[in-house]
Amino acid sequence: MALSATGKRIDLASATSAPQETAVTPIPWLEQVLLFLAFAVFLSIGPEDPNPELGQSNLSNTLGMGAALAITVPLVLFYWRQTFPMVLRSPLLVAFIILAFASVLWSVYPNLTFKRSGSLLAPVLVGLVAAHRYQPREVIRFTGRFCLLLTAVSLVVVIAFPAVGIMHDRYNTEIDGAWRGFTPHKSVFGTILVLGFEIYVWRTLFESKRRWRHAGIAVAMLVICYLARSSTGFIAMGFSMPLLAIIAVRRSQARLRWLPELAFWGLLILAAVFLPFLLGTLLQMLGKDLSLTGRIPLWQSLIPFIADRPLGGYGYGAFWISKSPQLILVTQMNPWRPPDAHNAYLGVALELGLTGAAIATTFLLSVLIRAYRLSRSTGLAWVSYIFVFSFIYVVTSMVETPLLANGSFFTFMLAFCHFSLVQHGLKQAEQNVPARKVREAPGVALTAAADPGQGLRFRRMSGQRAAPGAKSEPPR
Repeated sequence: MALSATGKRIDLASATSAPQETAVTPIPWLEQVLLFLAFAVFLSIGPEDPNPELGQSNLSNTLGMGAALAITVPLVLFYWRQTFPMVLRSPLLVAFIILAFASVLWSVYPNLTFKRSGSLLAPVLVGLVAAHRYQPREVIRFTGRFCLLLTAVSLVVVIAFPAVGIMHDRYNTEIDGAWRGFTPHKSVFGTILVLGFEIYVWRTLFESKRRWRHAGIAVAMLVICYLARSSTGFIAMGFSMPLLAIIAVRRSQARLRWLPELAFWGLLILAAVFLPFLLGTLLQMLGKDLSLTGRIPLWQSLIPFIADRPLGGYGYGAFWISKSPQLILVTQMNPWRPPDAHNAYLGVALELGLTGAAIATTFLLSVLIRAYRLSRSTGLAWVSYIFVFSFIYVVTSMVETPLLANGSFFTFMLAFCHFSLVQHGLKQAEQNVPARKVREAPGVALTAAADPGQGLRFRRMSGQRAAPGAKSEPPR
């Protein structure tokens, strides 16, 4: 209870609501269609061979990247007064792009490197425009609907055309019988399912409307991921769900809200300590062998290639080329014909050397750390999602996910997450209310303008407004 300026008693606990965010502004329909098409191109839906021979290209991807650049470049230039400050506050991302183009000078395939460096701009610029024009929550929700639609279409393909929707390889028991829907491979389908699962778990925990429907969709995607035999997907889902739950509890008024977070990090440390002793049993449960389905021998065989060109690599996008000398040697050592490094950090080191790997890794960690700090200080729901996404990205990059790859959906998502955080910081600076000081300002709500029904009605007040003349107490 507290006294208002008129002397009336006010129940602050009942007067507060869930963490507040700006009012929702839907994405226009035409722009939703353009985003949908860009997402489809970035997910590389359609091409069967991820490493075409030199001189060959996928026409749909080429046209898609060209269209994405044709639409976004004019928008970036038109809104340059707003977008240029966001670019200036992205030195690591800019450095990576410059290094990618500069690698044309030492690339084993200069023309290809130049083309793929140009394709790197497409998802980055789409992420920049999306962060500038749309509210982060709306882009996240749209991404969830996109993944849901692709999942539904894939289920139709699996049921109606099992010869297409289910992978068949009698010589590979891991792949034989795995669901892939209409995507080229089960790993692409697993990516769609993981992204959708994360978003719908997030909506279940942070939105009150249609909560049970969102939870049902998340459970359905979990079951389908099992049928797709995506071990990486299960790892990502296993981390994302408790992380989101922990953040949701941390936003509440509970006095011991730090306990779930402490328990999570404690379990993570224990897992890191005891994992070597339980690795065999865990891999057997996931249907893997001790080589992680050939990944460990692959990584060992790639180390000499990195050592051969430690500073600049083989050129951006110039290593995994069908019938290239380096890929022929990799295939001889790994007869299962790996399409990529199956480790994002090694993949970047092969193409841009240790310098590029250091820049890309630091950029990814910077998004993770900034999102973590902002989620603790503001309680914003969309920031919580960005933290969980970037955390899962860090983990899955060790075994699968590409890092700042040309024309990749993950490159778009990472760029969008980064620019959304930058945009929020710029707005806070304009209002002269730095995000890190919000929780210290007595009587200031964590965020502005209500979003009705947002969250599980969790609320954390940083302080209360004292009556005139009364001595204020420090926030608890």
